[in-house]
Amino acid sequence: ESCSFSETGLAGGTVNTGYAFGAATGASFAPASPKTLAAGSNAETVTNTVNATTQPAASLVFTNSYGANAAKVTTNPSLTIRAVCATSGTKTVTFTPPATGTIAGLVSGESCALSETAQTGAVLATGYTMNPASAASFAPSANPLLAAGSNATTVSNLVNPVSTATRQVGAYFAQWGVYGRAYKVKNIETSGAADKLTFVNYAFNNIYAQGDGTYKCQGNVNKLEPATNGSFDVNNPANGSGGDAWADIQMSYDAASSVDGVADVWNTPVRGSFGQFKKLKARHSQLKVLVSLGGWSWSKWFSAAAATAAGRQALVSSCVDMYINGNYPFDSGNNTGGAGSIKGSGAMPGW
Repeated sequence: ESCSFSETGLAGGTVNTGYAFGAATGASFAPASPKTLAAGSNAETVTNTVNATTQPAASLVFTNSYGANAAKVTTNPSLTIRAVCATSGTKTVTFTPPATGTIAGLVSGESCALSETAQTGAVLATGYTMNPASAASFAPSANPLLAAGSNATTVSNLVNPVSTATRQVGAYFAQWGVYGRAYKVKNIETSGAADKLTFVNYAFNNIYAQGDGTYKCQGNVNKLEPATNGSFDVNNPANGSGGDAWADIQMSYDAASSVDGVADVWNTPVRGSFGQFKKLKARHSQLKVLVSLGGWSWSKWFSAAAATAAGRQALVSSCVDMYINGNYPFDSGNNTGGAGSIKGSGAMPGW
């Protein structure tokens, strides 16, 4: 039998800006219609044309900005700008300010993605630097939808003062000073020192011999060192095993002694000086708190711990776990410590 074909509807398709589908009535068929059918399947191709439409021409015109420190540029750089456009494809322009750069041959209604791909030859006054090409920004947009005619765009290559290292000011905080000297973390706040310090060395914590022959950082040790005639005896073979977890994390502070005027409660997991440093750090974001291991009394095991690679690994891993990962061991009697208790935003955010 003979059949005649026609396309009666065409809907839903999308094409690039500047192009359009031909009308459904203009569709063609191959082999031509009408067609005498053969037995079985009869293959037929329907062709819908995609035609370029007439769009107003558009262009991008670039001017450059260096920001507030433009006067610090003594030799302008050469800039290369790339535009990846939906209809017109990829185009580039290279120019040297204060001249402008123009990318022509674009069409109204298409979108383009802009980037600065090269910046060479800039000379600046001493003490200043220019942001790299990859940091250039575009205004009004880095992805403009083009209007007919010229589209003005500002590319900003900001000039900034070269940053200099901030002066570091630090001090030691004696673990035992909270007793006879009655010097507590709050004294750092009330004296005004906290505003001037960038770091505090908390001195000291100990390392301990383990049953497996290694040496590790270890929490919850409350033990006085042996004394001779009331003084620490460096020659006493029993020395070097002490600790003061009470001062570190277990001692409760009343409101008058607390940095923020809020008393510790029985189930506060990080009390003691660690808890007070947490409060101090919350008030002074520049302040880092570092732990110093050893000191005069507690350096007994360092040589042995460092003697082998396995020993060094065991020591460092344990200290990282407790102070960096914050896994200070939980003490059920005092309800202090626990997994992650002194990590990051916890008691010791700086170590």
